[in-house]
Amino acid sequence: MINTNPQPIDLSEQHLMATAERQTGLSDWGETNFLEALRVLLDACQKEAGLSLTGQHWLQQECIHSLANRLRIQDTLKNDPAILEVPVRRPLFIATLPRSGSTFLHRLLAQDTQARVLLHWELQQPAPPPRIATYTTDPRITQAVAAAYKEQSLFSGSKAMHTVKATIPEECCYLLKNSCTSFDTTFWYHIPTYYQWLCEHDLTDTYQYYKKQLQILSYHYPGEPFFLKEPSHLLGLDAILNVFPDACFVQVHRSPYQQVASLCSLQGNTQNALRHTPIQPHDIGQIVLNRWLTPLQKAMQIRSETDSSHFYDIYYDDLITDPMKTVSKLYDYFGFDLNAATIIKMQKWLRNNPKNKHGKHHYNLEKVGLSPELIDKKMHDY
Repeated sequence: MINTNPQPIDLSEQHLMATAERQTGLSDWGETNFLEALRVLLDACQKEAGLSLTGQHWLQQECIHSLANRLRIQDTLKNDPAILEVPVRRPLFIATLPRSGSTFLHRLLAQDTQARVLLHWELQQPAPPPRIATYTTDPRITQAVAAAYKEQSLFSGSKAMHTVKATIPEECCYLLKNSCTSFDTTFWYHIPTYYQWLCEHDLTDTYQYYKKQLQILSYHYPGEPFFLKEPSHLLGLDAILNVFPDACFVQVHRSPYQQVASLCSLQGNTQNALRHTPIQPHDIGQIVLNRWLTPLQKAMQIRSETDSSHFYDIYYDDLITDPMKTVSKLYDYFGFDLNAATIIKMQKWLRNNPKNKHGKHHYNLEKVGLSPELIDKKMHDY
């Protein structure tokens, strides 16, 4: 007989933490400064996100996963405190609006034979430290393959929008989620209260914890510099510079009309898969446009107050038209070594990864109730 009265999904802080402890066999949480963020997130999701049972289950599993990561990270650092002595020198952050070509740039830079990039599987579960000898056979790869398959099965059409695989470079949102302060969470759920709290929150603690995860990941598998990518780094430029005073930033600029229209399609597809009542396309347009204004405005302010040598700008058309020339200029600006082996690998990657390899992502402004004039008005300063 079909159960017509399914059990409610338990999204209490106590249940989530207890489940993470049971899954890992660990109970030492170390610093508990993540709890405020977790409570704000859970409260907002339950009151504002309009989640279906599928959405509630997805949120529950995501939270348990992040909490289990915290327990493993704490256990790793407690058993090997020397990890915290690992240097992280001149990391490069691709901090830019999404749908700007940043994934293309990041995966091209990942061909560098000397640099350290983070693959999806190690971002999903950063502790214990990956090792060179088992880097291609680590059991976490199989776990990440299953997670990627589940994600792309639930969110139809996402492969053409943003391909996720276990063994390719991915975004830093997975590490930020382990502090429960990931701006990416506001992409998955419409949670205005959490959004407002996060935009007003000092993210220095988040990036201090983020640095610890980079140290874990490079402890037995070093490389320099780190090439890191995450659109929401725009919200934390000041915190990043507090933690990494020698940080380098690259921002990719594309017509905001294309960026916003593309992102509306992606975000609408994702949020509606988790809601019991779909958000209408015209509402998605306003949600997406307003969501990115604060990070963009904050980033522009920090840039105006910071030594300009930390920042390098790339234009989308230049990147797509001549990617190798664009990358060469980037390396020259920051003094990175673009060696012959890296050039050969990058050229091979470009041949094997033509535009729209995984399908074309169709989008338009009118469908989401936006116009170039409205975007001009909202993003005038940018």
